[in-house]
Amino acid sequence: MKRLRTITSYTGLARWNIELSARPIAYLARVQVEDIRSPYAYSPSVAIWDWRGRPVIFFETSHRRYEVFEVPATMLRFKTDDEATDWHIRYSRPVAAA
Repeated sequence: MKRLRTITSYTGLARWNIELSARPIAYLARVQVEDIRSPYAYSPSVAIWDWRGRPVIFFETSHRRYEVFEVPATMLRFKTDDEATDWHIRYSRPVAAA
């Protein structure tokens, strides 16, 4: 995935959020982007937003550091959050018991 932008403040995030589509245009399963580390990402799905005609996702990768990535056209997308969640559960690696 191509990183488009890094936002380093809550104000910057708020201003950038205004530029996004009102609703997500699609969803990804979290397992599809698990290589993007985020200590705050717990959801099994990730919303894809339209930003200036580009499909994007974003994560808080560390405290007050948000990274925006463009979603490639070749990546599998889901119409609903439930579909993405089901796919994540089906294809994620099992967590080893402690």
